[in-house]
Amino acid sequence: MTTHLDISSARFGIITDVTQSGQAMVDMEDDGSCVLVPFTLDKGLLGDVVEARTLLLGRRVAALEQSLLPNQESLLVLEPEITVDVTDASSLLSDNGLLSGSLAIKRLRQIGPPTPAMLAGSVVNGALDALVRRPDLGDAEVIAEAMQFRPLAMAALAQDSQRYRELLATVRHLLPPLRQMVHAWKGADVVLEPFLISPVLGLQGRADIVVRREKELTVIELKVGRPRALDRPDHMSQAVSYMALLEATRDSPGAIMGQMWYIADQKNPLRDVEDFHHPMRSIIDARNAIVLNDLRVQQGDMKMLRIAQLGPTYIKGISSYERDEWERLTKSLSSLGLTERYMIAEWLRMAANEQATARLGGGSGRCAADLWRLSPKDRELSPTVLTGLTFDRERSNMETMHLTFLRRPQPLPTSIRLGDAVVLRRMGQDPFTGASKTGLELYKGSVRSMDVEHVTISLRNKYADISRRDADGWMIEQDITDTGMRTTSTSIRSLIDANPRRRSVLMGLSAPQHDVPTASQAPDLTDVQRGIVERAVAARELFLIQGPPGSGKTSAVLRAIVQELLRLPRHRVLVVAFTNRAANEICDVLGKHKVDFLRQGSLEGATGAGSIPRLARDLTPEDLADTVSSTRVIVATVASMHSAPELWSLREFNTVIVDEASQIIEPQLIGLLARCERTIMIGDHCQLPAVIAQPAELLKVDSKHLDEVCLTNLGMSGFERLIRCAHRRGDRASVAMLTQQGRMHEDVMRFPSEAFYGGRLTCLKDSQRSSAPLPWADVVSHRTCMIEVDAQQQQLAEAYLLRDLAKRILVQAAGTAQPPSIGIITPFRA
Repeated sequence: MTTHLDISSARFGIITDVTQSGQAMVDMEDDGSCVLVPFTLDKGLLGDVVEARTLLLGRRVAALEQSLLPNQESLLVLEPEITVDVTDASSLLSDNGLLSGSLAIKRLRQIGPPTPAMLAGSVVNGALDALVRRPDLGDAEVIAEAMQFRPLAMAALAQDSQRYRELLATVRHLLPPLRQMVHAWKGADVVLEPFLISPVLGLQGRADIVVRREKELTVIELKVGRPRALDRPDHMSQAVSYMALLEATRDSPGAIMGQMWYIADQKNPLRDVEDFHHPMRSIIDARNAIVLNDLRVQQGDMKMLRIAQLGPTYIKGISSYERDEWERLTKSLSSLGLTERYMIAEWLRMAANEQATARLGGGSGRCAADLWRLSPKDRELSPTVLTGLTFDRERSNMETMHLTFLRRPQPLPTSIRLGDAVVLRRMGQDPFTGASKTGLELYKGSVRSMDVEHVTISLRNKYADISRRDADGWMIEQDITDTGMRTTSTSIRSLIDANPRRRSVLMGLSAPQHDVPTASQAPDLTDVQRGIVERAVAARELFLIQGPPGSGKTSAVLRAIVQELLRLPRHRVLVVAFTNRAANEICDVLGKHKVDFLRQGSLEGATGAGSIPRLARDLTPEDLADTVSSTRVIVATVASMHSAPELWSLREFNTVIVDEASQIIEPQLIGLLARCERTIMIGDHCQLPAVIAQPAELLKVDSKHLDEVCLTNLGMSGFERLIRCAHRRGDRASVAMLTQQGRMHEDVMRFPSEAFYGGRLTCLKDSQRSSAPLPWADVVSHRTCMIEVDAQQQQLAEAYLLRDLAKRILVQAAGTAQPPSIGIITPFRA
């Protein structure tokens, strides 16, 4: 069965009305015609569509025709530029049809390690990857390589020796059919896990396997679980989705076939996709249900939560696992107070709007839709894109997929930096403008190194088919992920499940408790720093430290707090930061003071000897489990903690210390805080605000129920909000500010001290009060000054003035003992 979906002739339009029968009146963009299109045949989704009629007006849709459907019925894709992951959409499908009501337990799921069945699937997929690349590998080598895909999860499972042995036995049992299939593919091009995305289908995802033989393509979905006589709707919908995505991304004709590979089925492992149009309609219905739910949440409509409170009897056909999960969620929701309910609803609204902005734009930065919206000229001028790259095979390491490209001069400086998540793609592969009009094949990775002539990226997919492509015609774009809604929802779930006292403190409803401070033994502290360290360690539940610039909040205070906590028997500490750079800086500080720690993160992000992913390459799962369990300090980014839930099954933490706390939006952080007994937050909301993409007007909160917890704006970090809560209730015991700084001269310090810190900042060193003239005093005689610029082309005039000023300072200071370094900061990219 090949696809019968005419993607290339998709029509786009705007919904002008929705009838009571669930049909959408659409004004088509191509010819201005008005057509009536059934939104869905699913009764449950139909009711949601009619109920949300007002919300759907003005929304963009794509109309697709399937040639095998009765009466040439169209499929309607709601907001097609929102590309929903195929796995997420298919998870709503069951033998009982579309279970859109189960979205609450999908979103607000408990964080935890993968099940043994899920882990077996990952290891078998890893084994297949190893065999496709090197068919002559022995069984032990294949398994060892495959287990590197989820090292922490394998380490967590290794603690249960029986289950661990069962998983290894399962993988060994499935190696012969894996080898058989790899042999059967001999002579064909086998592509593993290509990432496909289509702004017409509104879908994205990684197909398991694509086999190319001449002009025929076969999409194969590999399943490790127990096979059934009847095909599962969610499995079939995945297969047809990848068939359709493959159809959308290619620019040459040919048949596309689909197969399900149930590797554990000895009699009938390969099953052809016989029916395309029904699973295709189901997957479009499922992704439309997800998009519609997110649109409702964006508007503050929490139907998802209302359904969750009804319990699992509301929906028939869910699995026993989901039923149990739903019952636990319903029980936790019932324990929430009114303020807590309003707060969680606002956080979910914020997360939905942040996800929408990341996908479709409307904020101040790049969005995912720029992948197909930007014209070639726009890309040439965009600082988030490097175009005209040439693949350098000699400099590249194909074994590790560290790919090096030659750069050519760009019109403007790039904003792409070391460690950034990026997308590698072919130039000219633009939907609506390029050769492939309806979809893209992308390669995701991160920047490993970069200079003016070369850029090297590390691909996530270590088996990508790069070498078959032409060397010229590549480009790299900053990747915008939209996983925020998923991580925020699971984070909120951890808060919902927390004990009421912990929840009340973190929400600002109750004052934290404190013990009497004891003398700190940590070295190299000022009296001010030492006093704050002692108070932080004495806090039982929550302590907030504001650290102005140059006050030693990381190098002295955070380090000393860790040292003091390690004096407590069996005390375990989690230290998190917003960025990899900050996390690595923490590691450097702890390392210099001989503090043992491990660094969680990706291979590229978590550097140094204590890197968990690097240790995993040399240790067995059992040894890795022992190492992680016995190390009392873990350093990570907030994102890397969300991506490694199995770490919590290897160890629990008594205290979480948050650095850069003012940069982290509260709902993403709150789940980590809820899982620990004590939270110490260090930051400065006067320097670095929370990083948010959505427009300011969406962040306003107007609810009398949230006044008592100081939630007036969702752009405020939890750090700042909790400081306001403490000030409001007169709680001086829970908040401290570092008032001594060793960075700025007293003259420079005076303005920020008066403007932001209530005039409380003082200098740490005598040299900061020096009255000696500057070497360039003839150019600028004062350490702070304001220069008025009045010109028609204001920005250009300021740029010339700054350039001339910098030149004169450098000339004047030439030959001095310490030639100056000059930083120029501007609020706009121009």
